[in-house]
Parts: sequence; structure tokens; C-alpha cells
Amino acid sequence: MSHETKVLNYLKSHKRGITGLDAWTKFHCYRLSAVIFKLRSKGYDIRTDLEDNEYGEGKHARYIMRG
Repeated sequence: MSHETKVLNYLKSHKRGITGLDAWTKFHCYRLSAVIFKLRSKGYDIRTDLEDNEYGEGKHARYIMRG
């Protein structure tokens, strides 16, 4: 199963969305933003929320499926 399929299934079943760390630990997907780009180009409505990281030293993206 491709990273694209795994991430899409995860987004559909997890309302809280997915972060890069989630994708890395669950699917060994190192380029989540590229996967999200491909999914968006196929018409999936995915929003990006920026969150403070756990160390308070920056932000990370959380991708959430709309609808």
C-alpha cells in the first residue's frame, strides 16, 4: 500500500488529523507534505493547522480532512 493510500485512510478515520511525526512513526513516510500535495491535486479538501511544537520552539503542521 502506498504512502498516499495510507495517509488518506488515516485522514478519513482520524478527525484530529495527522502530523509529520504521526506519518513517520506509523508509515515511515518522511515527506508528508508531498503526499498531502498529491492528495490535494486529486481534489481532496485538506486543511493545514499550524501548532506550537511540544518544546515551544516553533510550529508544526497538522493536516485535517474537511467534510
